[in-house]
Amino acid sequence: MTWTVETLNATVDEEIEALPADMRARLVRIWGLVEEPPKVFVLS
Repeated sequence: MTWTVETLNATVDEEIEALPADMRARLVRIWGLVEEPPKVFVLS
């Protein structure tokens, strides 16, 4: 199952764009982790 991260509206988009670059980078990284399919390991 994959997830998609979306913002609520243009106001939220503007607030995210106004964040310092390091905070935006952290947010993008977290979004990527949420959207990434889980890694499944099978132990035998």
